Amino acid sequence: MYYDTQRKLALFDYQLGRGALYPKAMLHKFKGYLQTDGYDAYETFDKVEGVTLLLLGASRRKFYEAKDYDKANADAVLSLIQDLYKIESYCRDENFTPEQIKTIGMNMPYPY
Repeated sequence: MYYDTQRKLALFDYQLGRGALYPKAMLHKFKGYLQTDGYDAYETFDKVEGVTLLLLGASRRKFYEAKDYDKANADAVLSLIQDLYKIESYCRDENFTPEQIKTIGMNMPYPY
């Protein structure tokens, strides 16, 4: 599944496998921010000039799994991630540009 946040377009690209060759083929000309769930097939994009890899989904999953070992700290981090989701929702509702979204966390109080 690929989603263009600027044009609000979604694309489901079904493939028979999960290898890195599929996202490489789909995103071979892509430049910008690429948010993934941390699946290994996307690791190669970390070395592509003009691509910034974002891995929030993977981070959240790992902290959720850590609740079995350190519930208090895992819950604290998961709460912070929920704050990020709220900020993201606010930015989307206000139709912020990508440049505005990049700076909101540093320059604005939380809008909720």
